[in-house]
Amino acid sequence: MYEIEELDPRIRIMTMEKNDHETHLMAHLVSCTSHCPDCGARCDRKHGFTWRRIRELFRIQHCIRLMLRVPKWFCDNPNCERIIFTERLEWAVPYSRRTNRTDHVLTTLMLAMNAKEAARVCPTIGIRISHDTLLKILRRVKKYSELNYLLSSLRPKRSHSIDRYMDHLREYVMKHLTLKEIKRLLRDLGYKGSYGAIRYRARDIRRGAASRKSALFIA
Repeated sequence: MYEIEELDPRIRIMTMEKNDHETHLMAHLVSCTSHCPDCGARCDRKHGFTWRRIRELFRIQHCIRLMLRVPKWFCDNPNCERIIFTERLEWAVPYSRRTNRTDHVLTTLMLAMNAKEAARVCPTIGIRISHDTLLKILRRVKKYSELNYLLSSLRPKRSHSIDRYMDHLREYVMKHLTLKEIKRLLRDLGYKGSYGAIRYRARDIRRGAASRKSALFIA
């Protein structure tokens, strides 16, 4: 059994080219039936085939490039909007060119460092990939996994130049000065940021003051 067949026993190898760092495989998926991804109905009427390019990091410094022929099926459920679908793979999400196991390795690298550093490290383990693609993988992991809290805690807090002048801004807002007057006064103090930042922070200050006033009135 070849390495890629460990992912799915239904894979049948057609051709193989192997060198020191990569293995190029052409294979097809043997399947007699499938289930619609929308309604879950069992489908056994085949429409045709499509090809998927998938990379798998089998071991360090050895990557498998798989050209896999995947069946397409008709969904015969009259209540389902989907007519034709490509068979889903448990070990690779739709439209992805990497296996879930490879994405997990890349995500672990990015959590240990940043995307640019991970992109420089990836060729040493057998995968050439840009830092933009690594960020896309991280966003997908953030959306579909339980790493939301971890990723949000690792994200650096953004600071703005208006933060240095919040005491002055709060004082001017409580004096009911207009935004243009506040902008002119902050410019005199050395503020070089945007007018929009002043407007948004002033709005937050007014809302906070209004909520405190209403709470005192209710009490």
